[in-house]
Parts: sequence; C-alpha cells; structure tokens
Amino acid sequence: MNIDIANRLYEYRRKHSLSQEQLAEQIGVSRQAVSKWERAESSPDTDNLIELAKLYGCTLDELLYTDEPTRRDPADEKPAGDYVNIGLGGIHIKDGDEEVHISLKHGIHVTDGDEEVHVSLRDGVKVKVNGEMEYDSDEWAENVRKRWFLHLPVGLLAGIAYVFMGVLGGWWHPGWLIFLCVPIVYGLIEVFFAKGARNKLETVPIWWLASLLFFYLGFWWGMWHPGWLVWLAAGGYEALIKIVPRTKPEEKF
Repeated sequence: MNIDIANRLYEYRRKHSLSQEQLAEQIGVSRQAVSKWERAESSPDTDNLIELAKLYGCTLDELLYTDEPTRRDPADEKPAGDYVNIGLGGIHIKDGDEEVHISLKHGIHVTDGDEEVHVSLRDGVKVKVNGEMEYDSDEWAENVRKRWFLHLPVGLLAGIAYVFMGVLGGWWHPGWLIFLCVPIVYGLIEVFFAKGARNKLETVPIWWLASLLFFYLGFWWGMWHPGWLVWLAAGGYEALIKIVPRTKPEEKF
C-alpha cells in the first residue's frame, strides 16, 4: 500500500484519539491488521475502508488521497506494554500481538494475533487458530491408535475360534454366538476412545450386548422367559443416558 495512504490512516486514527486496539475492536479486525495498514505492509479491503470512512465521518476520497505528508509519533509505533523479560521462569517477549514464552517447565509458547503454537515434552505440539484447536499431536496419536485397534481382524479371529469350537468341542451350535462378539469388540474400542461420560455411555453397543445375553440365557440356561427382560433393560439404558449431561474434555494449552 502507498505510504501516504498509510500515513493518512494513521493521522485519522490519532485525530479521533483511538489506539490501534480500540480501532481494531470497533471495525472488527485484529490490532495487528491495523498496525500493518499504518506501516504500509497491507491494505484494508473495501468493506474495512467503508467502515473506517463511517467511523471518521469522511469520504473514501478524503481517507485515501492527500498531498500533505504526515508525521508520526515514534511512541505510537510500539504499543505500551511491550517488553523482554529473562529470568528464572524463562524468556518472555511481548511485541504487540506477538508474544513468545520459552521455559524448561512449559516449553515454547508463541502467540501471533489469532494464532497460538505450543510445544512441550509434556503436552506435545498444539496449534490454535481463532481459539479453535487446529492440530493436537496427542489427539493425532490417539486417533492413530484408535484406527489401529479398529483395523484388528476381529471377524477373522471369531471365524477361526468358531471352527476350533466346532471341530474340537462340537459346539457348532450355539457356538455361532461368538460372531455377535465382533460388533461388541469394535463398540467397546469406540467406548474406550470416546471423550466425556455421556459420549462413552452413548457409544456402548447396548443392543448387541443385549442380543448376546438373551441368546446365552436361552441356549445355555433355557431362560427364554424371563430372559426377554434384557430388551427392556437395553431400552431403559438408552432412556437413562439422555439425562446424563454431555461433557467436553478440557484442552491443555
């Protein structure tokens, strides 16, 4: 952007007794963006120019065009509160929206406007943008482990076990019930990796468990009645978990 326009933006802000933070808040941008406009490193888009003109009570021509050079107050170039601190707690540097904190205990934490990066031996690597977690090495590693478990050949293992039960023990019936364990195993893996109490309860493969229990009671113990009550228990379980509040795990950052 033209340096004269940058100077004009600076001049209008100073005339209206606004800090970069106050201006950024009023028009809905970051302080860093305002700073870049006034250093001619970037240009405000059309919508922001219109908002600036409204705020300053001028036209776009008055805002963008001037033949008179303006002079800056050097004190305004570096916002109050910037500092460099080196001590037992580590190194802490702050320059406007940019902040770096390095310590043996907490690792490295870098903030640049709406972006945050945290690296430590305890928490791994975490990246946030606009307050939302974009990358979490711990979560990534957990997802890798989850995918590994979900790719276990549980169905094949159940088939092999069924053949052995039939050939060696003659349990072709009701040995086939072992195949009901396949979705149950995958369901329990989902329960293990689910976050929050209600999420775990909702992930339990309750109907598969009820089916296995019903057939077990019927074939092994002849309890088809009152074994059917397991279906009522499964329905009651689903109803009860609706009253358990959903929880969100706290993020370490």
